[in-house]
Amino acid sequence: MSSIQLKTYAKINLSLDAIGVREDGYHEIETVMQAVDLWDELELTVSPALQDRIAVEIDHPEVPGGESNIAYRAAEKMLSLFPNPALGETDCADAAGAIVGATAVADAAGTTAGATAATDAAGTTAKAAESTKTADGGDKSQNSGREVRIKIEKKIPVAAGLAGGSSNAAGVILGLNKTLNLGLRIDELCEIGKEIGADVPFCIMSAAAMQEEVLGLKGGTACALAEGIGEILTPLRSVLFWTVLAKPPVSVSTAEVYRALDGTEISRRPDTTNLISGIASGNMQKIKSAMCNVLESVTFKLCPQSESLKKRMEGRGEIAVMMSGSGPTVYALFGSRRRAEALASSLRDLKKQGFRIILTKTL
Repeated sequence: MSSIQLKTYAKINLSLDAIGVREDGYHEIETVMQAVDLWDELELTVSPALQDRIAVEIDHPEVPGGESNIAYRAAEKMLSLFPNPALGETDCADAAGAIVGATAVADAAGTTAGATAATDAAGTTAKAAESTKTADGGDKSQNSGREVRIKIEKKIPVAAGLAGGSSNAAGVILGLNKTLNLGLRIDELCEIGKEIGADVPFCIMSAAAMQEEVLGLKGGTACALAEGIGEILTPLRSVLFWTVLAKPPVSVSTAEVYRALDGTEISRRPDTTNLISGIASGNMQKIKSAMCNVLESVTFKLCPQSESLKKRMEGRGEIAVMMSGSGPTVYALFGSRRRAEALASSLRDLKKQGFRIILTKTL
């Protein structure tokens, strides 16, 4: 039996722009993601079993624990890619490299990630499985499997635009890489993660950055420019902000928000180039003027509480007040903890109405 405990971190979007719609229906985006000091606790245990089994235990009534849970799907993906628990550490790493490498080559050749990548992964998985045959034609993995037990303690608000679910999936991918001795690099893990969800690669990067010694991985980042559908990441330096997160007691559908965006005229877009420049130099005024989330106007129609929340918080945020992701969470950025605490205190009355008010900071 092997187990690992990890923190899986929330994120906010310092900017979010929708560039266009791809042939597969996904939106091309350009966004700066920043991890914050708010996390779920994830415990992952792998034990020998007659066949592969996955169980997810979660302490939140609104989050399913079965096959529809994104952490379950992440575990299922990893077990399908690396089907033989009898592989030694070196063999696992070789098989892992073959599987992920084939996808990377396909992407470099200009193929579309998604159905093509899934097809490539299936083909390379078969090759990896073939390598588990013994010299006499037997199968080292016969009557052998793994039981993966995932326990999640939720602290990140659910369906909030903070990537709570994606961070859990990232934790499972990172945890299985460690407990199964796969030896994958962080870029290879991100390649797998993008098949699970658009925010998963960044969540892999941020969790790895904060737990480098535990995971034995280098190359993580707590802030990045994300392009494509969110999976193409360029690491950026982090700027310390104190942050107040405010989440109304409602949820919005990301898919519904993006569908509604297609018929919406966008009056203002973020200045991503200047935002990145401001982050690099620590120029707060430059950062403030460049920040924008094009999804706000759509989400505010679906969730008026978020719009009212932003209006109440505006003028109190020292640097900026903006919605994260597709919402409904609104956050305010501060250069000082004192002013952030003052805003959080002024919003305490909303807790009686079911709002979540969280004081935290960027990582």
